[in-house]
Amino acid sequence: MTDLVEAYQRNEIHRYESILETHKAEILSDPFIREHIDEVTRNIRTEALLKLIAPFTRFTLDFIARQLKIQVAEVQEILGFLILDKKIRGKINQQKGTIEIEVNVDAERMKAMKDWSAALGALSYSLFNDGDGFKSDDTGLMGGKYKAPGRDPPYTTLRNEP
Repeated sequence: MTDLVEAYQRNEIHRYESILETHKAEILSDPFIREHIDEVTRNIRTEALLKLIAPFTRFTLDFIARQLKIQVAEVQEILGFLILDKKIRGKINQQKGTIEIEVNVDAERMKAMKDWSAALGALSYSLFNDGDGFKSDDTGLMGGKYKAPGRDPPYTTLRNEP
């Protein structure tokens, strides 16, 4: 039992499956294990599948089934759940037995850059249009004192205003 748990924790799918097959009667004799073994097995297969497909954008169901040593129908079922749960973005072509993973890394990066740019624009607007900009009472900055328009005390600013 400890070997099975260790194989599960290390995501060693083949070792897990081998231990489960070799000691099936012994493992399934425990009612708690018997009740949850299908879910645990599905979890390790799902993790192994995700790890296996990570470098690919296109592959066949048969390839995954051979690598994981499970049935094509189960591979298709796991992939279907992953797509519905939005853990992967892809399409399954059942006729050809292929899967194509959508790669939106560039689109996500562009959205992040757009959001960042908008945040910087808002910060700039609030500093220079709504606020008074950068000001300091330190006379050592920028070499001297300048009087800000509409203000009595002199301020050191980043630009020289008349």
